[in-house]
Amino acid sequence: MTMDEFLKLEYGSVVLSKSNPEEEYEIIDTDVFGESYRGREHCVLGARGKITHRDIRIDRGNLKYWDIVNYNMQKGEL
Repeated sequence: MTMDEFLKLEYGSVVLSKSNPEEEYEIIDTDVFGESYRGREHCVLGARGKITHRDIRIDRGNLKYWDIVNYNMQKGEL
C-alpha cells in the first residue's frame, strides 16, 4: 500500500496482510500519534480480522505490509 492509498482508507475499508493473505481486516477505528492532530498521515488505523477477530494497527511505518482489497463501498469507491 502506498501513502496515497493509506490516506483514502475510511471506516469499512478492507485490507489484506501480505504475510497472511487468507485473513482480511476491516478498518474499524482511527487514532492519533501523540497529543494533537497533525494531519491524516500521522493517524493510526485500527482493523479487525474477519475470521480471527484479531485487532491490528496500521500506520505509515507498516504500509508496505498491507494491500487494499476494497475501499469503503458506502462512498462508491473501489
